[in-house]
This record gives sequence, structure tokens and C-alpha cells, in this order.
Amino acid sequence: MRKNPYTTKELFNIIDKKLKEKGMLPGILDYGLPEHSDIQIKSYEWDLIGIVNFGGSEGIYLDLYCYGNTGNEKDKIPVGTYKTLERSREAYKVMGALCADFVYECFDFVNSAMDDFTWTGYDVSVVKNGEKTPVYEVTTIGRALECADKLASKEDVEKVILRENATRKETEYLVKGGCLVIPDGKKEEAV
Repeated sequence: MRKNPYTTKELFNIIDKKLKEKGMLPGILDYGLPEHSDIQIKSYEWDLIGIVNFGGSEGIYLDLYCYGNTGNEKDKIPVGTYKTLERSREAYKVMGALCADFVYECFDFVNSAMDDFTWTGYDVSVVKNGEKTPVYEVTTIGRALECADKLASKEDVEKVILRENATRKETEYLVKGGCLVIPDGKKEEAV
């Protein structure tokens, strides 16, 4: 598990490397660069979008963005750019295919590392038969406690665990008689 959120630069470099390893970067590229501003990605609730367009003076560009809830103020943050000096219809199609490949590899990567893209809000998990199962991801501690209280009334729930995603700190509650109980010797810490 990571100690810090992925950044846009890291994301671009990881997906670029995957494309290189698979031989999926087209030979017509002049360059591929991550965005110079390095922004943390604190949520997985976004889509990667690519915009293929002609440059102002030369070539064709593929600009890549995270669009949606990244845990930042802006809903569209730049990730990186690929450029070719070519300007033909075929080159435009090649850049469109690169966009599709980048988006697909990014989707695959984020889904395989979902927890490493979860740095906002709270996770609420339950323990049944000794196994921990994530149930909800919520935005506020109030909502997390409401969910925990409802889950405590479910059959076979032994514990409810709240995790503050920004700090990765977990607070564990035992369940007795359908109620949440703070374990002996532990004080509930404010999150």
C-alpha cells in the first residue's frame, strides 16, 4: 500500500512505460511528456480523456487529462501530451488509436490499484467470520458513523472498521447486540 497518492506525472510515466513494453507507442511520435505540474490524484472517481488535435503551427497533439473527481479543486487536470510532426489523416488516426490504448491501459492500471487511488473520505468495512470486507466509501465522518451503525445491526457482523483514507488510520468497533462498542483499553480518537 502506498504512503502517498499517485501524481499525474507518475501516472503518465507508468502508462507510457506499459505502452512501450507492449510495443504500442507509434513510430511517428516526436515526443511524449508528462505535464510539468505534478498534481496528486486522491480519488479514483474520474475518467481519463484524450483530445487529439492539430497544433497551432505544426503536427498533431494528443493531450491527456483526468476528468471528474480527482480529489482536487479542478475537475479536469492535465496528465501529459504526445506529439507527432506529421499532419496527415493517417497520422491523425494513429494518434486517436494511441489515445484509445492509453485510456485502456490507464483504466486497467487504476482498477488494479484502486486502494492506492483512494485518499479522500472514509472507507467502512465489516468483519464477518473473521474476514474483512469493504462495504462503503463515504465522504464525511458523520456518514461513515451512520453506515457503521446500520452495519452493526446486520446479522453475523463481528466488527465494523472505519478508515480515514487521507491518513490510512483505522478505528475498529466491536459489535455486540447490534451496537458498536469501542474495544477495551482503546479510546476512540477523533478523525
